[in-house]
Amino acid sequence: MRKTTFVTTLFVTFVLLIANINASAVTYTYSFTAKVWSAYGNQTLSNVIWTAAGTSGTYFGYDTSNTPSKGQQFGSSNNPATSLSLTTTGFTGTISTVKINTSGASGFAGTVSVSVGNTSFSSGSNTSQALTATPTDYTFAGSASGNVVISWVQTSSKALYIKSIEIIYATITSPPVVSDASPTGNVGAAFSHAISATNSPGSYALASGTLPVGLTLNTTTGVITGTPTAAGTSSVTVTATNSIGTSTPGTINFNISKGSQIITFGTLDIRTNQDQPFNLNATASSGLEISYQSSNAAVATVSGSTVTVTGIGTSTITASQSGNANYNAATSFDQLLTVIQYVAPTIAITEIFSPLLSSVVGSASSQAINVSGVNLTSAINLSLSGTNSNQFSLGQNSISQTGGIAPFTVVILIYSPTIAGAHSATLTMSSNGAMSQTYSIIGNANVSTYVNVKHASLKIYTENDKLIFTAKAGESVEIYNAIGQKIMHTLAVEGENSVSVSSRGVLLVKVGNRVAKVIL
Repeated sequence: MRKTTFVTTLFVTFVLLIANINASAVTYTYSFTAKVWSAYGNQTLSNVIWTAAGTSGTYFGYDTSNTPSKGQQFGSSNNPATSLSLTTTGFTGTISTVKINTSGASGFAGTVSVSVGNTSFSSGSNTSQALTATPTDYTFAGSASGNVVISWVQTSSKALYIKSIEIIYATITSPPVVSDASPTGNVGAAFSHAISATNSPGSYALASGTLPVGLTLNTTTGVITGTPTAAGTSSVTVTATNSIGTSTPGTINFNISKGSQIITFGTLDIRTNQDQPFNLNATASSGLEISYQSSNAAVATVSGSTVTVTGIGTSTITASQSGNANYNAATSFDQLLTVIQYVAPTIAITEIFSPLLSSVVGSASSQAINVSGVNLTSAINLSLSGTNSNQFSLGQNSISQTGGIAPFTVVILIYSPTIAGAHSATLTMSSNGAMSQTYSIIGNANVSTYVNVKHASLKIYTENDKLIFTAKAGESVEIYNAIGQKIMHTLAVEGENSVSVSSRGVLLVKVGNRVAKVIL
C-alpha cells in the first residue's frame, strides 16, 4: 500500500513539474484612476489594446462623486449605453480567470458577462451576473484562448462604471508535445480523429507518410476526417506548432477495417411466358457489381443481370455481393419472380353479319355494333378506309380500357350517302399487341322521289327462331329491334326466305315496301 502511494505521488509531482515547465501563470491588472475613453474606439491599458464599442451612451467621464471612485463612466441617465463591450486580442496562452470590478448608477438594471475565444466563462453556475449600484468584483472562470470580450447590457437608463480588470492566463514556454495514437475506422464509414498535443498549438502538419485514401488533415484544428475508401494499416507522423516552436513528430497508426455493404433489390413485376429477356437492377451500397441466381431454371435463368423466362411458375431470384479487399460480403437479398401464361390482347365484335345499310341521297341511316376487348395494353382505335369511306362515319373513334378490359361498347355506324349507288368501306379496330379486326360495311343509296309510299302489310311467321316470309329476288330486307335500331339488312332470294335473327322480343321486319311486326 505504501509503495502504491509513493508511485502515485511521484507521478502527480512529475506531471505538475512538466506543466510548470511548459506554462507559466501570468496576472494582468488595470485600474481606472482617470477617464481613459472620451469616445468609442481603441485605448491601451497596461500595454494591452482594448476596443470599446456600444449602443448609444456617447457621454464619457470619470466618477468623482463617490469615494472611492466607481471608475470610468460610459453613458448617463440622459444618454445611456444600452449595450457596451470591451474587446482585446492582446493575450497569448490559455486564460483561466477574468475579474471585473463594475457597477451602475442608482436604479441600474443590467448584467455583465465574459467570453474568451467565443467560449462563455462562468461566474458560479451562471454565465452572467446582475450589476448593482455598489462597485463589486465579478469573477468569471473557464479555460480558453483567443479574444477576450467583456459585455454589458441594461434595460434601465443609467450610467455604467468600470473600476478595474484582472486576467489570469498561462503563457507558453515550450513547443507542443504530440501524443502517439492508434485510431481505427471502417471503409465507407465517417472517420474523425483529433491529434492530441499540449501547449496550445496554432497549427499542425504532416511530417511523413500518407494518410489513408479518403482522409484529410485540418492543419488549423489538428482533426483528421473523411471517409476511408481502402482497408489496411498505415502510419504517418505529425507535428504541432505554437508560438515557441514545432514539436517532435508523433506517430499516428491507422487500422482501417473492411466496410459493410447493403443490397437494395426492388420487387419484380409479374411476367408472362412470352416476355422478352429483361434486366435486373439490384445495387450494393459499396458500388460493387451484383451477381444473381435463379432457384428454378424451368421458370427463369439468369446470365449476368439478364433474366430469360423459360416457363410458367415461380422462381426465387437471389442478389448477392461477395465483397472484396475493402468490403465484407453483403447479406443476400431474395425477390420472387412469378411467370404466368401469356394471354394475347383480343378485340371482339358480337355481330356476325356485315352491316348492310340503305338510304337515300341526302338522308342518313345507322346501325349499332358491339365492340369489346380483353388483356389490352391500350385503347381500341376505330377507323374507316376504302374508296367510299367518305360516305360513312363513326359515332366514336376510340374505346378506352381499364385494367386491360374494354367493356361491351355500342358503336354506331352512320351511312350518309351523297351520291346514289352501292358503297362499301372497311372498319378497322386495333390496339397495341392485339390482332386487328376488320369489318366490311355495305351501303346502297337511291335518289329520293319525294313520293309518299304506303307500306303494304307483310305476311310473315316464325319457326324454330327464324323469320319465314315470301319475297322477290333482290328485295331489301331490313329488321329493327323494339327501340328502332336496325339489327340486320340483307337482300331477299326468290320465293320463301328463312332468316335467323339473334335478337329477341318485338321486331319490325320490312321487305321492300311491306312491313310486319313479329315477336321472337
